[in-house]
Amino acid sequence: MPGGNIPETHARGFTLVELMVVMAILGLLLVLTIPGMRSALERSRSAACINNLRTLGQATALYAADEKGFIPFQFNEGGQGQGYADPPWFNLLAPYVSAVIQTEISLLSGTDQAFRCPSQRGDFAVSYGPSSGHLLDGPRLSMTRIAAPGEKIWLIDVPIGNVYFFNPALPSEHWLAPRHGDGVHALFFDGRVEWLSAEEVEANRPIMFQATRN
Repeated sequence: MPGGNIPETHARGFTLVELMVVMAILGLLLVLTIPGMRSALERSRSAACINNLRTLGQATALYAADEKGFIPFQFNEGGQGQGYADPPWFNLLAPYVSAVIQTEISLLSGTDQAFRCPSQRGDFAVSYGPSSGHLLDGPRLSMTRIAAPGEKIWLIDVPIGNVYFFNPALPSEHWLAPRHGDGVHALFFDGRVEWLSAEEVEANRPIMFQATRN
């Protein structure tokens, strides 16, 4: 209004106490949010691991179709390569999942996604392994000889030292890697993938890792 007095306005900032209250609230929200973020991240990793094993199950079926029904795992009885898995199972499956073989015991980094669980620590390319118990009755296993494909495990979460094979006659604490809570993901010979607790694996070994035994 012309000739009138214009009221003065004063900008009011936060007091120290108010800033401390805001920071405390933000800190509390962060504390409450972090567990949920970790849980969501693990669910994502778990889903990726399950997808990996399903992919490897499909690759195994394709390999068996090309190799007269035999799975990509065998025992070499003589010569320089005597022992299990030479070449290892993951090298045999590599062409079926578009992975590139770097050497007889490794895959080219960056092409190994289907073989590596996102929850695995370290930089090794493979996270899963087969049981030496599948070859109790001979150096090679045919799909037709599996007693119950829906009950026998082909691949399971293992530590780096057991990706070539593990011995199910030993307690599972020696070869099992419970990366998902207190359990693991397992690929059965019928292509199914299931989460199993470490206790369940121990209670059912070695029979679920001996494909030709009832």
